[in-house]
Amino acid sequence: MTVSQLVHAQLDAGHEFEEPLEGCIAFRGRLAEMQACHFSQAPDTHTTDKLLEVERDILPGGFAGVDVFFVISGFIMWSISARESRPAAFMVNRIVRITPLYWLATGVMIFGALAGLFPRVVLTPDHIVNSLLFIPHVSPSNHQVWPLLVQGWTLNYEMFFYALFALTLFAPRALQALLCVAGIACCVAMAMPQVHIVAYCGDLGYGVARGAEMLSIMLASGIVSRIASGFIADRIGGLGTLLIGSFMQMVALALYLLFDGLMSLYIISALFGLFQGGIVPSYALIVREFFPPREAGMRVGVVIFATVIGMALGGWMSGLIFDVTGSYAAAFVHGILWNMLNLAIAGWLLLRVRGGGYRMAPA
Repeated sequence: MTVSQLVHAQLDAGHEFEEPLEGCIAFRGRLAEMQACHFSQAPDTHTTDKLLEVERDILPGGFAGVDVFFVISGFIMWSISARESRPAAFMVNRIVRITPLYWLATGVMIFGALAGLFPRVVLTPDHIVNSLLFIPHVSPSNHQVWPLLVQGWTLNYEMFFYALFALTLFAPRALQALLCVAGIACCVAMAMPQVHIVAYCGDLGYGVARGAEMLSIMLASGIVSRIASGFIADRIGGLGTLLIGSFMQMVALALYLLFDGLMSLYIISALFGLFQGGIVPSYALIVREFFPPREAGMRVGVVIFATVIGMALGGWMSGLIFDVTGSYAAAFVHGILWNMLNLAIAGWLLLRVRGGGYRMAPA
């Protein structure tokens, strides 16, 4: 019984495909039968199906069926990704399904060539390895981009597609990683004034007591900012709040470079507190906007942990830069550069959201 007859028998018996995926698999079997008829150039004596006759007339060689296979594979991969959402498991399953039979067939070709059954086949170590690993290369046998088992050229494309598809399954993790990098970057910049403002005032000759007063003003302003940023986030979202806060924090860092008068430092410290207070809380909102509620707690904890690392790293690096250069100017520039990285990530995410690259998670 042919594949098409088997499918027709199931349909005649009242069998209904419960999912589109099963229909695709049956259609793929039908295409395989049609291609086999073409390559064998033998008439189908078991059926008078008009589809085969049309296929023989307008698509000689059966190569168009390969394109259809690729389309069907894309649909199947999309369908099974709902239950195979882990990239590693997805790739392992694909490899287990494909490589054993393919390697067996390639092994037959290798032993046949060694036995003299395929005199036109030229065996070289790189040709064998590339063929087994699905790496496209020029065959020494015919100088075409074909593997040792010629029909395996389609699997080269298929495995490349599987690898790309597996990378897309990393999207939530990539977004999580970006948020962690953004958290580290903004807090490295944030730590510089908070950790070193007292020492900075002492270095300028104002005394550490003045620096302590500026730090108190900075932290008090941060309380106001943390509350005010919540009202802003209610209107423009966590990502917009992060972008505004990060930009204004960078402006304040630049002001530290431009002005070092006593009154100027008091004002800039107050502004810095107002600008930076809402940055870290915005990450919790961003996580909730982009990830499902059941994952929010864990992901918020990871991102906040990254910001703590950024604060510790920023304070230490600023001190190291001062020890090396003997000036806090380079430390402020260092903080601005990290702030620019945070801005770049936040701006890119905002563009991706507007362009449809990332979708907001349902409430």
